[in-house]
Amino acid sequence: MEYEVVSFVPDHNHELAEQYERQFLRSCREVTMDDVCVVLALQMAQVATSVANEFIALQAGGPEFVGFMLKDLYNKLDEVKRNNMKRGDVESAIDWLRMKGHEEGSNNHRGTVVFVAAIVADENEETFTWVIEKFLQSMNNKHPITVLTDGEEVMHTVLKKLIPTTRHRLCAWHIGRNIWQNVNDVEVQKQLGKMVYALYTIDEWEEEWGDIVAKHGLEEDPWITALYEKCDRWAEAFFRGNFCAGMCSTQRCEGINGKIKTRVSRHTRLGEFLPRFHSSVCFMRNRYLLDDYKSKNHKRKFDSHLKSIEEDAFNTFTDDIFVVIKGQIMLENRFSVRSCVQFGVSGDLMFYLSQYERPNRRWTVLYSSVDGKYSCSCLQFESDGVPCAHLFCVLKYPHNI
Repeated sequence: MEYEVVSFVPDHNHELAEQYERQFLRSCREVTMDDVCVVLALQMAQVATSVANEFIALQAGGPEFVGFMLKDLYNKLDEVKRNNMKRGDVESAIDWLRMKGHEEGSNNHRGTVVFVAAIVADENEETFTWVIEKFLQSMNNKHPITVLTDGEEVMHTVLKKLIPTTRHRLCAWHIGRNIWQNVNDVEVQKQLGKMVYALYTIDEWEEEWGDIVAKHGLEEDPWITALYEKCDRWAEAFFRGNFCAGMCSTQRCEGINGKIKTRVSRHTRLGEFLPRFHSSVCFMRNRYLLDDYKSKNHKRKFDSHLKSIEEDAFNTFTDDIFVVIKGQIMLENRFSVRSCVQFGVSGDLMFYLSQYERPNRRWTVLYSSVDGKYSCSCLQFESDGVPCAHLFCVLKYPHNI
């Protein structure tokens, strides 16, 4: 086929592009879906779009070999988002949740387990009521033993109304911060901070609190009075025997919130937020698998003075729990059995213990001959799920009395 030029119009024309300018021609620029998938994956890993573009350029051997400009990438991403949101942001998010609804996770390494999460626009009673009701619905109406929150009183009102049998515990870190902000005396700060974590009985705690208040003349201090009125929600002494799995603060939740905040901004759509949140949870669950792997394949040197008990604990519990238990084994030699009393013909034994250089502190351990179980007055096992040093001390004591 032959062509013949019949006329030439120089208006609206330009010189031919040089070879190195080819990358800027619209006809030579295209963002493929492969490029979009790479950028979206990098965004899930908290990589900015501009940095993702540079990454693609490095892989291609330079920006001239990429095949598109940064503006083209932004436009393509916006087009993909609009297509994904044709049914609306909320509907897209619901579709994604339905797709992921079958997934679940758990662990036994004292790691954080995410059961549910809620996105709320405000923090009033109506909103909190909806959150708790939906939580109970997702848990087949099984009430939690303990709920940890910050000092939000509205939440306390809702919890008391919907799950009255659940213990509501205030975050120890928030209580400590409030003490630091409202009390100027450094000595009083330290003593009040001790009252948050002290492993006292309730009677011992009340006595110690009274001594602090009297010593520093705080009887008429309104803030101290208000703090005392809700002491059963923040002092460790009032939660002995109530299972908290070793938690006394909202630090885990705050940690998750902090991580999520690095993945989103005020421009993030709801349909984009959920996959990013799920990605964070997936990394947490993968850590659970790593913990399981370590527990199955990790060996430790048994070097305590109770090697047989230490080895048995290692073979019974996961590695993370074993580390906590070993700490109690190492503390065992601070205590001694002062006496042991047998109850009639039942064979039950009551052991009375004391601590070296702390003669006023006393503990009792009850041994039941029926089921072979031990229970300590410190209630650590009931509170944290970890046997206490007092139990290990009793295990050394001869039972054939």
